[in-house]
Amino acid sequence: MDYIQIENAYINNLKNISIEIPKNKFIVITGISGSGKSSLAFDLIFEEDRKKYLQSIGMALDFGTDYYTNITGLSPTVAVKQNLIRQSNPRSTVGSKTGLLNKFSLLFANEGSYQDSESFSLANDDINPDIFSYLSPNGMCFDCAGTGKQFHIHMENIISSKTVTVEQVFQQIGSTKGYLNLLQRKYTAYFHEPFSNCPIEIQNELIYGVVDNYSGKTSYCVERVLHNRYLRNEDVQRFYSQEICESCNGYRICDEARMMKIANLHLGEIASMSLIKVKEFLDNYIEMNKLSAFGTELSRSLITTLNSLIHIKLGHLTMYREIPTLSGGELQRIFLYDHLESKLDSLIYVFDEPTSGLHESEKQEIIESLQSIKAHGNTVLIVSHDKKIIKAADHIIDVGTNAGDLGGEIVYQGSYSEFLNNHHSLTSKFLDYDMTKSFKKNKQETKDTLSISNANRNNLKNISIEIPINRLVGIAGVSGSGKSTLISKTLVPLCKEQLKNSDFSNPNIKGMDKIQKIIEISQAPIGRKANSNPVTYIGLWDKIRELFAKQPQAVKEGLKAGDFSFNSNGACLSCKGSGVEDISIGYDIQFSKTCPECNGTRFNSKTLQVLYKQKNINDVLEMSVDEAISFLESSTIDLSVLNILKKIGMDYVKLGQPTSTLSGGEAQRIKLAKEIGKTRKKDTLYVLDEPSAGLSQYDISKLLYLLNELVTSGNSVIVIEHDLDILKCCDWIIELGEGSGDKGGEVIAQGTPIDLSENNVSITGRYL
Repeated sequence: MDYIQIENAYINNLKNISIEIPKNKFIVITGISGSGKSSLAFDLIFEEDRKKYLQSIGMALDFGTDYYTNITGLSPTVAVKQNLIRQSNPRSTVGSKTGLLNKFSLLFANEGSYQDSESFSLANDDINPDIFSYLSPNGMCFDCAGTGKQFHIHMENIISSKTVTVEQVFQQIGSTKGYLNLLQRKYTAYFHEPFSNCPIEIQNELIYGVVDNYSGKTSYCVERVLHNRYLRNEDVQRFYSQEICESCNGYRICDEARMMKIANLHLGEIASMSLIKVKEFLDNYIEMNKLSAFGTELSRSLITTLNSLIHIKLGHLTMYREIPTLSGGELQRIFLYDHLESKLDSLIYVFDEPTSGLHESEKQEIIESLQSIKAHGNTVLIVSHDKKIIKAADHIIDVGTNAGDLGGEIVYQGSYSEFLNNHHSLTSKFLDYDMTKSFKKNKQETKDTLSISNANRNNLKNISIEIPINRLVGIAGVSGSGKSTLISKTLVPLCKEQLKNSDFSNPNIKGMDKIQKIIEISQAPIGRKANSNPVTYIGLWDKIRELFAKQPQAVKEGLKAGDFSFNSNGACLSCKGSGVEDISIGYDIQFSKTCPECNGTRFNSKTLQVLYKQKNINDVLEMSVDEAISFLESSTIDLSVLNILKKIGMDYVKLGQPTSTLSGGEAQRIKLAKEIGKTRKKDTLYVLDEPSAGLSQYDISKLLYLLNELVTSGNSVIVIEHDLDILKCCDWIIELGEGSGDKGGEVIAQGTPIDLSENNVSITGRYL
């Protein structure tokens, strides 16, 4: 079959669409955020293919409703989407995922030599490769369990004097009233006494807890409180920090493994180098002719793998870089490498924004890699807003015209040249739209700056910069050049520490007297669980539940606010509030179908009988932001956050939409709206990490409107960004480079967008 043929598909917001998609092509599915692109590519094509495949091999599974009349022409389908491939295990690293560490373990087992303190080389005899693996009990450093890190409690910062009581210790670290009551009952004799007066065994129990022999859980203690707050990304750095393991110096592996070396380096040292440096190391070592025939062949195999990873712009990573710390684009490129190596044909590959997080100069190699997958005889479907990807497509499918209920239709299908002339598409309209024309810069002139000097973390080379205050400032540069290290890992922590302690004496940072507050908006998801949604995150859910609890029917039935939560008393008993029945077939492969008891509403029948303005609690969760504003306007609930979301083009998002389905850019805009919805202050510094992620040019125009409004209101905004439309609208750009990893970490250009475009050294300027 030469086409994927879909008839009357109506999943999510798709409006009974029928479409014929050519196979063995490089196809881009585009459209503004929320238009239905992912519904077509992932929820329909990928999910239905998985189901049909399992049914074809004899698995008699009931997957529930088919959201289409007919689908034909599907082939085995591979999906590479951030929330499908995202992993949370910190023990999974670039080296373990790509197989590099396994090959290096084999190389060291065969070619390494032991060296004692006098550097006398000892031949290795039948060494087990496992001793070089931090994942193996034979090879891991036991003090850090192979993580290379240990958590440290800074009790000296928690207990400022000998009079601080046990109660004050737990108040200081953020314990809730409920847990304080629990501690008071358990430690009645010590609770109001100075912590330092407690017996040493009680102090240890309060700090580190006691492990229950039956459950294996640790009792409530200082470490448990701080670790839970750390996992929630709360600011506990002053009391609790992750530090390099003293036993292995962060190298993860045991003493024996660190004693064996190749060219005076042990595996931990090599695994901590950038992939580019590792490749140079192997090239040089092969030239030295000290390897056996087996070692030479294995080294060349490693170089082939390294070259492939460097080609898809991952050369700045190390083998020990943890998979959960990768950006969405980096993660997808790791999986792209896997499929480039497989050389399978007749498959359908579905990618989600594969150029995310890449500088404009780095995209061509990714496009070529994707095209090579097509050249092997596969169909490549790419959900993307990237202009370069769209231009490279053999075939374009534009979904829209707008978002949410106003989207879900096929606006255009065909070639790029004809797409540019399509007047019905918001996507094509904004492909060549000059954002700077509608981006007003009516800001007060100020010469104040925020400066940082001698920044040397990671690959930063003692750089000093001045960031204009009350401006929109872009931080640009190729992947791995040091942008996030400079801003998120150096500038922000230093600024927060100064604000917290009201201490502006640090000579390495100046200008903080002009900043009252810092708000950092990262790409981290606002919740990965199915029960996490926008209305909960922005803090309106409790108010809405209280509103329903006041209705006559609720009062009559004795229902409280907790009865209007699908996580509590209001949950459907059959699905426990999930709204679905899960079907697991092993190997972490799971499907869901609508719960027949509650029909996917998650609530029990008694809860659903309570109405407010003829709508039940589930109806409210199904409302878009725009619908909710109209529905709740006569209530006493503060709707300022919803109004901000509407203003920035997110009126299509449903209140109960799982946050795991939001793109990185959508999640950031919700975070931003939540912060702005609080008491408005001048002199706030907003820091955003690639806010363009997952956004179309139309959506970026809405984002720029908000950023401009923040600056004109007397605030400062720093964006770490690759998107050219955002950078063109910046008042000032600081570019790092010129390369990544060891070849980055320096300021190569700074100035206005026009300054950079005229600067021959600037890589970004060539595209501006």
